[in-house]
Amino acid sequence: MEKVRTGARLLSALALLVGASTAYAEYTAKDLLKLKPKQDGVVISTPTSEEEIAACKVELIKGENGGSGYILRDGAGRLLRRFFDTNGDRYMDVWSYFLDGQEVYREIDTNFDKKVDQYRWFGPGGMKIGLDLNQDGKIDRWEAISPEEVSQEILAAVINRDFERLKALMVNDTDLKSLELPAAEIARIKEKMAGNREVQRHHRGADQARQQDALDSFGNRRPTVHPRRRAGWQSRPDSLPLGHHSLRE
Repeated sequence: MEKVRTGARLLSALALLVGASTAYAEYTAKDLLKLKPKQDGVVISTPTSEEEIAACKVELIKGENGGSGYILRDGAGRLLRRFFDTNGDRYMDVWSYFLDGQEVYREIDTNFDKKVDQYRWFGPGGMKIGLDLNQDGKIDRWEAISPEEVSQEILAAVINRDFERLKALMVNDTDLKSLELPAAEIARIKEKMAGNREVQRHHRGADQARQQDALDSFGNRRPTVHPRRRAGWQSRPDSLPLGHHSLRE
């Protein structure tokens, strides 16, 4: 009987060791690099060769309120990715992407329903904040955007014949109500907005290559904003069971 107990204890100990090792190695650099920005045109640092990827390091980070996540560094120690669970529910709700070690783009699940609903650009990436109200991956309204970035969005909408992208830049009913304008003025603005559909049809036959050149010319004229450091995102040497996290919905 004693031999049986000893054997059981040994098997249990081995299971714990294997389980801890498996959990710690659950996500590799390749796993983290599989996640891409949902919005197009985001320029980020991404190692491509096997040697570059092999040199990357995944680190564990812990924060307040049970928050935890992962950061990915390249062979030179520069940040590439930071995926974080801010509320401790074991689902990531902030996905940060970096260019040359600087955060340039972030996706956020603000209501913790496992779907991204906010997109933010920083530094060389710009200063936009876009809201995805129906969580379909497309920006429905801009909470913040510079005049230069508005120009880029308009050109991109024309090039792709994407009226919904153009619509995100327009004043909506909520905006009009907040302005407290006379009813006649609101009606006039809505009429002008409806006319934009005709503008979209007018540009369908335009030379897209020429428009793309125009869009590119705006690319180097972005204002910048720098992200504020949130508490608990510094790397710490704590062990964290990576296998219990979901990187993406």
